[in-house]
This record gives sequence, C-alpha cells and structure tokens, in this order.
Amino acid sequence: MADTAELFLAADGAPRLRRCAVLFLDLLGVREMARSTEASAHLAAVDRAVRSSYRDFLDPASELPAAVFSDTLVIAAPIRSKQLEPVTVLGLVTQGALAQLGLIEQGLFARGGLAVGDFHIHDNLIFGRALVDAYERENKDAVHPRVILDKPVEAMLRERGAGEDVDDAGSFLSCDEDGWVFIDYLGPVFDSYEDARPRLKAHRDALVAKLAQHSKERRHWEKYRWVAEYHNDAVRTRAADGAELLVPADGMTWRFSSFSP
Repeated sequence: MADTAELFLAADGAPRLRRCAVLFLDLLGVREMARSTEASAHLAAVDRAVRSSYRDFLDPASELPAAVFSDTLVIAAPIRSKQLEPVTVLGLVTQGALAQLGLIEQGLFARGGLAVGDFHIHDNLIFGRALVDAYERENKDAVHPRVILDKPVEAMLRERGAGEDVDDAGSFLSCDEDGWVFIDYLGPVFDSYEDARPRLKAHRDALVAKLAQHSKERRHWEKYRWVAEYHNDAVRTRAADGAELLVPADGMTWRFSSFSP
C-alpha cells in the first residue's frame, strides 16, 4: 500500500495507531498436515493455496495492508472517517468472503474474526486492540469454519447501516442461532456468477470429502457438519431446483455402533 508509512507512522517516523477494521483469518487443518507422513505434499498444497488466495492482499499496491505468518492472514482496512466506518467494514467483509472462497477452491477452509479499533501495520510489525479482538473472536468464539463479527461491529452496522448507502449490508452477512453474525461467503457465488451450480457442486463435494475424512473424529467432524448445514441452507433459500446440490443427509449423520465385548 503506497501510503502505509503516512498512515501508520508519525512525522518523526515513530509508529502510530490508526482506527481500522481488521480481519484475522486462520487456515484449518494445517497443524495436522504438518504432522502427517505426507507433510511435503501438504506444504506444497498450502503454499499453492496461500499464493493463489492471498496474492492480491500482499501486493504492495493493495489498498488494504496485510500480513501473512504461518497459516494466518491479517487484513486491515483503514477507516478514514467515522462516516465511512460502515462502508469500510462491509468492504472488508466482501474481501473476507472472497478470500474464503479462494481458499476453499484449493481445498482449505478457514476460521476468523473481524473487529474494529486501533491498529498498526508497517514493516512486518502488526499490533493493536483490533488485532487482539479479531484474534479472540477466531480463537474463542468462531468454533466452526466461519468468520464472525465482533459484537461492537455488529452493533455499529445495525445502528448505522440504514441511510449510509449500505443497503446491501446483509448480502454477505448471516446470523447463526448461537447469536453470532458471520461472513456469508457463498453470497458472492449467487451474486457475482451467472451459473453458480459448478461452484456450489465443488463446495458440496469438498464438504462431503471433509465429513468422510473426519468420520471418526467427532470434534473435527462437527465443524464441517456446520458448514454443510450452512451450505444446504444457502442452496435451499437461493438456488431454485437445487436439490442435487445438497450435502446428503446421511453424510451429515454421526454413526454409532453397539458394544461387543
């Protein structure tokens, strides 16, 4: 970003905090990949996914300063004025949706958080309350492969969204029954592509594979079951005659067996 120094450094060169919307995105399954006997192949796959999905964010000309470390991507959207805060946040929501879609196309799901507050990013240093809050949402509350909004961000959008030229605020956001608002990353599939079916089919197939892969690991399986439920809800509500695109019910059912001593 051309004016990163101007934004995050004072006139004397000292680092300074700026109010930003911050997205913290963490790839899932990388720890297990590193421990696998096929770690080299997994490394190549992660490298390919990161380079493909993060390329634009890490471009020096990007309008959104970003940093990547290990399996984590941090993207910041500087808030230029209080009036522009809702638009800035929703712009970052859109970027978060596209990043998730790009990763899933490479076979990787992600979990994350989005927060607003003081933040600093310059010369490989990232720091600030917004980073901590976004990380805590990912680490403590997201649970499933989803990116959730910090509660103050949700409250701000509900309070200030009307009349702020953000009528599409709900396009890439959904509400879960547990009370969290999350990025509806399948939104761009329906809104930006003439034929969503191939992408929805690929998404379904990726979920069926993940559910099968973790069929004996309840904790991991539950995470992908949540995504399958999200997928099926999106198909039922937005894809007419899309029954063949649903994750089959039997693939979303945990198996039990009788005890035989």
